Amino acid sequence: MTKTFKLFLVLSLTESFLAFFIGSVAMAATQLDYAGFHNGEAVKTGNQLLDREGLGQRDVWIIHTMTAIKHAKAALVHAEKEYYNSGKGRLEKYISELTDGIGYLQSAIDYAMKGRDILTTAQTMANAKKGMKFIKKCQKDIVAMGAKKL
Repeated sequence: MTKTFKLFLVLSLTESFLAFFIGSVAMAATQLDYAGFHNGEAVKTGNQLLDREGLGQRDVWIIHTMTAIKHAKAALVHAEKEYYNSGKGRLEKYISELTDGIGYLQSAIDYAMKGRDILTTAQTMANAKKGMKFIKKCQKDIVAMGAKKL
């Protein structure tokens, strides 16, 4: 065997081992962990939205809100799977409150798309704040239920 072939063989075996190990770790996470991860991402994106409140960047608000909704919906899917698999009663409240938060964020987008006047801007941010209040509470709840940080 040539040195080059041996080097490629060792590298490919190392890469295969790493892929197997990383896949095993990822598969060890539960639906609750995935829900916690996505809920955390929704909180991060939502905080970026709220930090831009006084800047009047309607298009940026919409983008951040849509991203927060995407993560919140992913958290919702994982929480529902965990609920159906385990029947944890506390997840029912989590699912309900997360759904409420998503609804307020969707309302924020609707108001942001209506226009740039003071009233719609105020209503946009009021709905965004209400939605983020629910999503932040849900993040605390999911961690309290045992979601591990991914």
